[in-house]
Amino acid sequence: MGLLGRTVIVAAAAALFAACGPSEPVVVSSADFGDAWPFHAEEATLFCEGPQAIWAEIDGQHYPLNALAHGWVKERHPDITLIPLETAWRDQPDNPGAKSDLGPVMDVALAICDG
Repeated sequence: MGLLGRTVIVAAAAALFAACGPSEPVVVSSADFGDAWPFHAEEATLFCEGPQAIWAEIDGQHYPLNALAHGWVKERHPDITLIPLETAWRDQPDNPGAKSDLGPVMDVALAICDG
């Protein structure tokens, strides 16, 4: 492999490593989402790392927002224990027993990785 080929591989690896690094967390609140706010608490800090592993810190507890978060957090953040999201996730106001839509909050969390 020539020098140009090795340079391309190193550049690609550097870009991949940068993409997998932690992004700055974002604080969101019920005021940001109005009736679409899906959590019991008034505020959450959203995290996105690696291959779009997203989770939230709410009242000092960490909750996965997608399946990727489980393995990612367990491997890279052994000091963090993820708790089942159901304990922080509120029901729809007009439909008790049905959970609120996480989509808008997940979109914000995923945008952290894209940013």
